[in-house]
Amino acid sequence: MQHYAVIGHPISHSRSPYIHGAFAAQFNQQIDYQRIDCESQNFADTVRRFFTDNRGGMSVTVPHKTAAFDLCEQRSQAAQAAGAVNTLYLDEQGRLCGDNTDGRGLLNDLMFNHHLSLKDRNVLIIGAGGATRGLIEPLIDAGVSSLSLANRTVERAREIAAKWAHRYPIATLGLQDHLAIVPDVVVHASSGGLVGEAVMGRAEWYLNRPIAVDISYGKSLTPFLTMARTLGARQLIDGLGMLVEQAALAFQIWRQQTPDTLPVIQALRAELDRPPE
Repeated sequence: MQHYAVIGHPISHSRSPYIHGAFAAQFNQQIDYQRIDCESQNFADTVRRFFTDNRGGMSVTVPHKTAAFDLCEQRSQAAQAAGAVNTLYLDEQGRLCGDNTDGRGLLNDLMFNHHLSLKDRNVLIIGAGGATRGLIEPLIDAGVSSLSLANRTVERAREIAAKWAHRYPIATLGLQDHLAIVPDVVVHASSGGLVGEAVMGRAEWYLNRPIAVDISYGKSLTPFLTMARTLGARQLIDGLGMLVEQAALAFQIWRQQTPDTLPVIQALRAELDRPPE
């Protein structure tokens, strides 16, 4: 039996063991998938020890994605674009390799589960952290008409936009700035979402009744999606599907098999909706 893990701090809330166990069951397989709670100063040693003992794979979550990027000997194009790694594995030469499946996971959720094409759409991302960096290249590849980044500190948004200046013009603005192009889709990727904060920006950004997407999720609507609905958003999408879709891409990397994500999303959604016993 191959061994896998998700590493982060804290990690007790992670759904990854259930998700990957459900994927393996679709192929009548069993895998060992554990949670590893690891503080930052122990991250490198913990990863090296894990891969010394087995050749499975490891998922990486907050706060270790940048450290995982630095640790890798080989990085995918997606990881290089994001400057962060959420999926670790060994190649045939035994080198530690890293990929970032977050952005492709979001796109797959929007396309396959919500039947939403981003081609020729005007997209606004709120936030300028690691999550945003992982989303930009997949959004450009999806054929968006325009892409804007809004952040409390505009300079951070400009630093991200500069990385893609050779390929795609990205507008940057502060949270209270006027947006020249009214968005069709607003993506909440602010780190505030991790602690239940709704970073909304200006009310006028929602006048066109955009699709509101939050990369976070919870038992009920996230604070961002609740406010977006009040401001007029016509469709609300949380991050549960993204979570499962990015995991499916990692499963493909590790085991060369493509799981069916929809039943796993539905099972997790039912569990979230179930009242406590």
